[in-house]
Amino acid sequence: MFIVLFQTSLQSFGSSTIAPIVLTTSCPDSVTIYFLDVGQGDSILVKTPSKNILIDGGPTDAGTTVLNDLNAYHVTKIDLMVTTHPHEDHIGGEIAVLQSAISIQDIIYNGYNYTTTQTFNTWKALALAHNLTQASRNQVYAMSPTINFTVLSPTNPLQFSDVNAESIVIKLQVGNTSVMLTGDAQFDTEQSLISSGFNLHSQVLKVGHHGSSTSTSQTFLSVVAPTYAVISAGINNPYGHPTQQTLDILSSNSIITYGTYSYGTIVVSLNSVTQTPTPTPTASLTPTPSLSPTPTSSPTATPSHSPISNPTSDPTTAPTSNTVVTLSPTIAPNQKTTAKPSDSPITNPSATPTIPEFSIIVIIIALLMAGSISMVMQKRKLR
Repeated sequence: MFIVLFQTSLQSFGSSTIAPIVLTTSCPDSVTIYFLDVGQGDSILVKTPSKNILIDGGPTDAGTTVLNDLNAYHVTKIDLMVTTHPHEDHIGGEIAVLQSAISIQDIIYNGYNYTTTQTFNTWKALALAHNLTQASRNQVYAMSPTINFTVLSPTNPLQFSDVNAESIVIKLQVGNTSVMLTGDAQFDTEQSLISSGFNLHSQVLKVGHHGSSTSTSQTFLSVVAPTYAVISAGINNPYGHPTQQTLDILSSNSIITYGTYSYGTIVVSLNSVTQTPTPTPTASLTPTPSLSPTPTSSPTATPSHSPISNPTSDPTTAPTSNTVVTLSPTIAPNQKTTAKPSDSPITNPSATPTIPEFSIIVIIIALLMAGSISMVMQKRKLR
């Protein structure tokens, strides 16, 4: 009995995740961001009270994981699917979503046609069944009067030959709080963002390119000045992500850093100061970590729907002035989480989640052992 209890306890440790990172905003609504654990890849779900945004879908073999997570978080409609760039570890899992019963309204991508891969060709064929357009700098997508995101990159026409460097970079604005989502942006992308004149300051940064050595420059960190950073990477992945170089620069800037390779799905809860906090989701709604290898306003430039011409892309939308893309409401309810986050920064990736409940388990085992001894003693007395 003791062995079974102990094994069960260890299994529960393996699926544990940190408490949500909680920030209070001036927005009247609350927003929850899930950095999904998809192994070596990226997938981010943004839930507002009336909209669902899916940014990337992880690798192909994470398709089922993403669908399970969407189901756990009560997503029946995706108002906007964002494909940051056409690499398999970002679009592969989106294929399963596109083939599912989930309703998808709009899709944006960076306009880079990666036709040399079957994964992209399959994704593109499925995406064309929806309203597929090219994202371009200055586009603003409004989810409510106080919730929007601005496309900061890529430009049109595209600036770089590197696919990663042309990743869609988004600044999500929730009241007076911002979250920077960078895809696989590189040093060149970061410099372009700095030169653009955008206000890049954000409280949360999704670290570029899984924490590789080709992203996250000191100059970029100084401008963004985040309090928290999230790295999406697989345990023991063959690329060495995140690199010690990236972890060191985040640590030297006193940025509290979390990695999916250590904690599984990471939740950021942007709570309205006017709303009463709600309990943290139960364990049944928390995705299990994968073990695969491993305060300012946004700029207000806006898009229209006039076609553009680009040698590497299909006709898509181009930005003009005084137009904001407004997303339609979705029927899925908002999921709010409000538990306090851990305050200790990560300096080295770990393949094993933390075990905060260990002392409790030891006490339980001790009590059970004491009970068993008492029963044996009672039997001896009866004899």
